[in-house]
Amino acid sequence: ESDFEPQVLPAVLQRPVVANHIVTERITLETSDHEDHVFCGIMFDVRCIDSLPIEFLEITSIAVRGALGPMTVWTTPETHEGKFRCHNSSKEWNQIYEQTHAYSMRRLVPLELQEPVRLSAGQRCGLFVHSSREGDDSLVYDNLKRQRRTPDSNSSALLEILPGVAALDTRPFGQTGFWGEGWRTRREFVGRIGVGVCWRLWNPEINQCFPPRFRAAVRC
Repeated sequence: ESDFEPQVLPAVLQRPVVANHIVTERITLETSDHEDHVFCGIMFDVRCIDSLPIEFLEITSIAVRGALGPMTVWTTPETHEGKFRCHNSSKEWNQIYEQTHAYSMRRLVPLELQEPVRLSAGQRCGLFVHSSREGDDSLVYDNLKRQRRTPDSNSSALLEILPGVAALDTRPFGQTGFWGEGWRTRREFVGRIGVGVCWRLWNPEINQCFPPRFRAAVRC
């Protein structure tokens, strides 16, 4: 018989480090309904914050308004910058939504993504929401204001929504709009983004990832 006895770690040393469920949150971008512009689409970056103990978040829906029509949503790793100035740019993007929606100029219509977009803490990606409907009133967006809008104070502000470019062509990644140009820079997304969050669980090794008040409570 063997004298070997397997060592069993105490339960206190076997704490889970990541939650086994995803918490659904709602990020709402403050929009003053300036209605600066409507056209065919908006392309922009989003970034998962890294100031809270987030393992990852999943973007599950994007709500927009406008005349809508045949809608598609696309995503690309890291950023949209440098990925929209030619017809072949679509090769750097992955289409994650396609559906036709009725006119809704006032009410936000959620586009429930066919596959969520997952971002780790600090990670960013590009998003492109586009309508192929004929006309120039398909999607509402704003001019970039001097003072950047921030997520609604009632939200957890888990996702940073960055400025982008507006699409003027009814073809996704098309380069010709009503006035000969396909894009306009310094534009902002108008709408709402739904996310699910997987939190990291407290352990001594990641104590510094938690907010100061939480760390103070731990010391007590």
